Parts: sequence; structure tokens; C-alpha cells
Amino acid sequence: MLKYCTILIMGLLALSCIESDDALTYGRPDGAVTGMVPIYESPETAHNLSITDPMAIVNPGKIFNYNDFLIVTIINEGFHVIDNEDPALPRQLFFVNIPGNTDVAVKDNVFFVNNYNDLVSFTFDENRNIQIVERMSDAMQNSTVGLDPGTYFECVDLSKGIVVGWESATINNPRCLKQ
Repeated sequence: MLKYCTILIMGLLALSCIESDDALTYGRPDGAVTGMVPIYESPETAHNLSITDPMAIVNPGKIFNYNDFLIVTIINEGFHVIDNEDPALPRQLFFVNIPGNTDVAVKDNVFFVNNYNDLVSFTFDENRNIQIVERMSDAMQNSTVGLDPGTYFECVDLSKGIVVGWESATINNPRCLKQ
């Protein structure tokens, strides 16, 4: 009986093997399909942090207070700094523009943010000049963020820049699939 079970198991294992020259593309459709293609931006543009005048708060994310300030994040854009010394009369001070930003933390007057795949720590002076303390390049992998599982997409080519978004398009013989 053990002999027959062994033969059955070996047969099932043999049938489960993938026979393909390129295991990464096995089962992928041939021809044109609707999928997603990356939108690229140069690192110089994507990593440009700046401080601008106050603006309307649209689609706020996380809100927290730090000392006498309220920090209001705007997903993928940056955060507002609001003077909340008098909670009855909060006053918008400025907006910190951080492309690709989804979260912010602050400790000892140092701000910690993500800027697409990078983790950046910075301060700013009384003249609203940003002073980068440190930039950890590629500290996070988020190039396929925003893609639904089961979505075919054009594989990311980092030589074209940083992925800042996705758009729907026709893709021929897709090689990448979001798991």
C-alpha cells in the first residue's frame, strides 16, 4: 500500500510542475490586454520639497497636533501647518509640498515623511526654508501601490524615473501581474 501511495504522490508532483521557458510569464495572456502603465517623473521633480502659502484644505488625511500646531496631511501632496495656539481661532500658516507623501510624524522639531519610496527627515527655519536632515533613498517599496490584485501592468523601468501614478492602457503581452 505504501508503494502505491508513493507512486500516486510522485505522479501528482510531476503533474504540478510548470513546463515553461520563462516561469515568470507562464499563464500570462498573449496579445493585447487592458492593464495599467506607470507614470514616471524625474527624481529632481519628484523629490522637490517646498513650502507654499496656505491653501484650501481638500481631502484631508491624518490630523494631529504638535505643540501649538495642527498638522493636516493631504494624501500624495504634503501637509498643512496650522497655528492652534488659540483653538477658537486657528490660523493656517503654510503648506509643505511633498509629492507622493502619505504620512508624517514629528519629533523634537524634526519632521519624518515619505516622499514616494524615500524616507526624508527635515526641519524648517523661521524663513520657511526646508533643511533636509537625511534622505534614505528607496527605504520603502511602493511602486505598485494603487494597483488591484490580479491587475496586469507594464513592468516598472526605474531608468525612466520614479513611478508617481498609474493609467489604464492597452498592453501587449504583459509580463507583470499584481499578486
